[in-house]
Amino acid sequence: MEKESLMDCSDYRKLLSREIDGEIDRSLLEALEGHLQSCESCRMAREVLRETFTLHREIGELEPPRLLTQDVMDGIVEPARRNRFAGFIRAAVPVAAAAVLVLGIFAGTFLTKLYERPSAEQRLAVLELEYLDEFPPGSMGDLIMEVTEGGGDERRE
Repeated sequence: MEKESLMDCSDYRKLLSREIDGEIDRSLLEALEGHLQSCESCRMAREVLRETFTLHREIGELEPPRLLTQDVMDGIVEPARRNRFAGFIRAAVPVAAAAVLVLGIFAGTFLTKLYERPSAEQRLAVLELEYLDEFPPGSMGDLIMEVTEGGGDERRE
């Protein structure tokens, strides 16, 4: 915004507020004045801005209506309530995650005990075939005895 040739109307309109507030340096003020002489649109924008500034200064500070103040304060308090709930959620999520982890470990331990492999003694007890002591001739037990103990005829006698 330093050189007049590189500035357009939007750049000059940004300077208008600084000019009214008295916060513009001399070189920019001269560039702005030169532009305003040739640009009616920017001159009109300057007048509207000056009128608005004057009206604002004349009105001064107003006391807001009581209901407006109450509505604003209620709006400020409400987010604080939401923040407490959000804080609860932020605290509850890790606790819930820890509870799920503990339950998972407990369930895993229980399930591994339920489905653990039989010990060597348990496997040998199954192979002893004690549950086939009495079996009718021609049954599956009779056939297994013939194969494993050398025949079913000797046993039947």
